[in-house]
Amino acid sequence: MKKTTIIYRLLPTLAFIAFCLFVLLGLRKEYLEEVAGMTPFYLSPTFTTQTWGQGFMGGITWCSTALCACMTNPVLGASLLTLLLTLLSLLIRYVLRVKWQWLPLCFIPSLWLLGNFTSRGYELYTSKDSGTEFNMLFIAITITAIMAPLSAWWTNRTKKTSKNSATSQTNKSKKTTPNSKTPVIYFVVSLLGMTLMAWHTYHRTFKDQNYRNILRMKQAVDKNDWQQVLDIARQQSPDLPPTRIQVCYTRLALYKLGLSGESTFSYPDGDADYATPNVNQYLRLIAGPQLYYFLGKPNYAYRWCMEDMVEYGLRPQYLSYMLRSSLLNEEKTLAEKYARQLNAHPFYHIDYEHDYEAEVKAIQPLLEYNNILDGDGGHVEAYLLQNYATMRGGTREMVTLSLDCALILKDINDFWPLFIKMLPVWEHENGNKIPRHYQEAALLFANLQGNIDLSQVNIEDNIKEQFNNLIAEANANSQYGDEYNATRLRPLYGNTYWYYFFFTTGLKTN
Repeated sequence: MKKTTIIYRLLPTLAFIAFCLFVLLGLRKEYLEEVAGMTPFYLSPTFTTQTWGQGFMGGITWCSTALCACMTNPVLGASLLTLLLTLLSLLIRYVLRVKWQWLPLCFIPSLWLLGNFTSRGYELYTSKDSGTEFNMLFIAITITAIMAPLSAWWTNRTKKTSKNSATSQTNKSKKTTPNSKTPVIYFVVSLLGMTLMAWHTYHRTFKDQNYRNILRMKQAVDKNDWQQVLDIARQQSPDLPPTRIQVCYTRLALYKLGLSGESTFSYPDGDADYATPNVNQYLRLIAGPQLYYFLGKPNYAYRWCMEDMVEYGLRPQYLSYMLRSSLLNEEKTLAEKYARQLNAHPFYHIDYEHDYEAEVKAIQPLLEYNNILDGDGGHVEAYLLQNYATMRGGTREMVTLSLDCALILKDINDFWPLFIKMLPVWEHENGNKIPRHYQEAALLFANLQGNIDLSQVNIEDNIKEQFNNLIAEANANSQYGDEYNATRLRPLYGNTYWYYFFFTTGLKTN
């Protein structure tokens, strides 16, 4: 075989592999990990029997869910998927006996299947067919693998039949002057067809940046990596408003790091639409169990996991937060049950008595309330804000969270009792330094109400001066309207509670 022919055969294969890995690991890495968490796959007799008991399609689905489970490690999952797609292309070439100049066309079906997978986004959370993403791939591999020996048999039979005419064909070819450039032209044409399909796959791929950031934040929250959540929030483009899920994750991370009173309004806020035509409660579906669990509402986390599990299946992410909620509620027997199920997954190995010990200990101070399960209507953010803002008493952690919620809701009446309750805590534990946003809120609310004496409260002089400057500038330009003031004042005051109070309006909290 000529050296150039080997290169022509390797070129489309290597290009296809590189393209697959670029799309899967460069554009959709977070999605791969999310697919694994939302796909039931367990190496248990019950799961295996139920799946394989469905016959041929059951076996195909088992293979598909196994591949999805491997995406718990995105590099492993992407490598296996790329290998299988490449195998399908080479099987197609073998079965159809495609010559090297037409080899690139054999990758078109695999590129189409890749595009089917990478084009998905928010429907991952509402699909009741979790794990079937690769059914078509495994069906195609099975069919071509069965046809491969039949193709070999037919080729050998054809060769024997045409053996007698080989000599005359050779003589004929000697009389004809071959055009050595023609196969190369065919190769270029077929490579162009493969390139066009790759271009189509790339443009089908779901590349919404907010969705990617949501998944990155979600996975960081799972690992208690609060600084990573804030780093992702900081990377948000000024021209791209975040969704409410991103805002909730950011505020959760700030609270967990003890930075909510200092930095909440320095981070992007917004209520951008989710990039999907299908309206649904995506905040609840994606972030609900996490927000409820980490903010001390384990019964709500458990309730929504249970409801979604009934509708969408035994997804590992649901089991994970049902396990965590059980530990937080000190229901050890229930926790053991969910741990056994999760440990039947090939990539989940949980020592529940130790893996979540520090996490549970950090949440326990938020549990000092009457544990009554009422309805939230699926409006997670609105419920948490209202519930905590109106809560009275509790631990320091609970009062701090209540104070943060009162600020976000711009709730003056609920702010004062919470603020007053925290004054002695700040005096004895924080050197009488009140976190910046609480000082800003106290100044603003006192100014609005006009009958509040702050002479005994440690409001820093620079904050008083900044507030007076803001009021003066806003009044000087009041004739131009709020929109003008919002734009003009943002560079100097955009990270203050005052700016949030006056100019951040109309946001949909869910």
